[in-house]
Amino acid sequence: ANVARLIRRDSLQNPSVPLYQALTQYFSGPPSASGYSVSEKGSLANMAVWRPVNLLAGTAAALPLKLYRNLPDGTRREVTDHPLFTGEAYPDLTWFEYVETRVLHILLYGNAYSLLIRNEAGDRLVRVLPIAPDRVDVRRVEQTERNPSGKEFVLSKVDGDREALTPAEV
Repeated sequence: ANVARLIRRDSLQNPSVPLYQALTQYFSGPPSASGYSVSEKGSLANMAVWRPVNLLAGTAAALPLKLYRNLPDGTRREVTDHPLFTGEAYPDLTWFEYVETRVLHILLYGNAYSLLIRNEAGDRLVRVLPIAPDRVDVRRVEQTERNPSGKEFVLSKVDGDREALTPAEV
């Protein structure tokens, strides 16, 4: 067998293909009809995409965010002890990283999702965790008392299971 025929044209093992091109194709997935694959994750290998996305996400995450509570007398007071802003809500990432991830998802996927975790009583939001947008399918379902909007978020889990969540959870 001819060895040259066994090596794919876009393969990392093909010395005639520049390494950056072979790596981009390798991480982007199978090529399209044009010969190049374009995906959200793969596009970050291109400096012309990565730099503005990184700049916008980092800048947005660095902006100050203040939370205010309306008081019965008509005034408002800044809230500084909410768990979302004290670091309790994010055991694996900082507030900066959370916001940066959300902006990155919006820029690359056009939307961002977070899992909303409430306290045992269900009346206070205590944790929000980002969900990769490519793992969420949004669909319309029949309106119910539990889901009056009729919008459902189907989350594809890492183990292959799928879970339907309501807007109160996402």
